[in-house]
Amino acid sequence: MKRNAKLGRQSQVEYFKLLIPILALVLLLIIIPLSSVVGLAFTNFSFVTMKENRFIGLANFVKMAADYRFWNSLRVAAVFGGATVSLQIVLGLGIALILVTKFRIARISRTLFLLPLTTPPIVASLMWKLFFTPTNPGMNYVLGLFGIKGPNWFDKPFSAMSAIVIANVWQWTPFCMLLFVAALESMPEDPFESAIVDGANLWQRFWKITFPLIWPTVTFVATFRAIESLKLFPLVYVMTGGGPGISTEPINYYAFSSAFEYNRIGYGSALVVVMMILVVLIVIVLKRRSYEV
Repeated sequence: MKRNAKLGRQSQVEYFKLLIPILALVLLLIIIPLSSVVGLAFTNFSFVTMKENRFIGLANFVKMAADYRFWNSLRVAAVFGGATVSLQIVLGLGIALILVTKFRIARISRTLFLLPLTTPPIVASLMWKLFFTPTNPGMNYVLGLFGIKGPNWFDKPFSAMSAIVIANVWQWTPFCMLLFVAALESMPEDPFESAIVDGANLWQRFWKITFPLIWPTVTFVATFRAIESLKLFPLVYVMTGGGPGISTEPINYYAFSSAFEYNRIGYGSALVVVMMILVVLIVIVLKRRSYEV
């Protein structure tokens, strides 16, 4: 009995020793930077006025309540996230439904749909920047073929936001498609065979059988892409710079500007803390929705 207990303690010690490198890596790359950001959020830290840096409590967060630019950044993040996530789910699911068919051409074309996903974000941003520039033979040239006069995309808030949304949807719809294809191909065939025998049409089979079966995948995709939408940076930085004005400036870009352009490290850190809280709220809400169909 004592021998077994001793062996059990030794195995636990050995197990903990194996975890030490991973725990050290987590501490170094996650815990310490995260703690530093949270700590700076309660200060007025600035590299310009180093001698005046001090703890100011919740002053940065109180300042946000009256900061129009902060509320605008939340609105931009919400509009961008809502538009991109919904479009990516609809388009990704639609393409996935086509690709899981037994037609050979559909299976061969899967690789082509994955190409945007392999493009580095900064390269995709530059590509779409050039494509939407009116002086280049890009989007406006394509619209002109149909008799439509294209706008100066980056001069108006709506068109600038539309350009960013289109670029993001182009790049990340394949990710959603890939997950939906995996979910669709893992579904059992028995419910569909029974539905066909009962006379259910294509729409009824999709809405009553397919959609409930892939609902967990839908909520996972929505959660992941909603979180990723808050991290929008390369597209804004390259394509619009947050403009015109601040009409396409999301919260993370405002945090970057506050910290590194206006040298308000404390306030920028507070904005990052708010963004992290939003991420947690998104996960909680969508996780609850994952149990509902």
